Amino acid sequence: MQKKLSNKLCFYLLISMRLLNAITLNEVKAVKSLSNYNELKNIKVKEVVNIEKIERNKRYNKVYVIGENLPFSGAAITYFPNKRIEGISFYKEGKLENSAYLYASNGQLILRTPYFNDKQHGKGYEYADNGKLRCNNEFNNNIEIFSECYNADGSLFQRYKGISSKKGVLTGHYEGLNKKSFESEVIQDFSKKGITNYIRNGKTTVYERNGSILGELNFNNDSLLGAKAKII
Repeated sequence: MQKKLSNKLCFYLLISMRLLNAITLNEVKAVKSLSNYNELKNIKVKEVVNIEKIERNKRYNKVYVIGENLPFSGAAITYFPNKRIEGISFYKEGKLENSAYLYASNGQLILRTPYFNDKQHGKGYEYADNGKLRCNNEFNNNIEIFSECYNADGSLFQRYKGISSKKGVLTGHYEGLNKKSFESEVIQDFSKKGITNYIRNGKTTVYERNGSILGELNFNNDSLLGAKAKII
């Protein structure tokens, strides 16, 4: 009985020590100048490090603090040369978790990317330097399943809807009008890290400003199939 109590006491002491050692992000001075400070200030993490102090172990595909043996859990911060924060990423046992944030040099949030178990998963947002929403998107297991982007005046610029795996439909709109300019069958391309490009693959329908169809084009891997182009 005494041994069981001793084990329980050790367990609770370990938990208490971890809680006491936790760092709240409002303790990091540079965080206070970020536009989403109120969102971040009460987040508790085990450790906060400069991103230059961590690296990914290719064998285990996990992130470690350089020189340490346990996978990193905590927040990694990237800094501009002027010591302002450029980005914050959160890790759990060596894997990206929760949201990663990217900032302009003035502290304005410009990108929020959701992660779960090292993969983009959930809803993300992109902002202009003035804080206005530029795009909102949704990911499922590293695949973009929805994206909607806007012009400076707030009108819809383009919308992407996933169909299956990397395939989907990309629809463009005339600026300032609730009118489609084109609709294309596309495949997502992730060859450039951190950027989602759309490759036209299938039918593209082009519209005039009055909503009437101007023409239909067919593409294979972004190359126009001239023989199948149809202008109305």
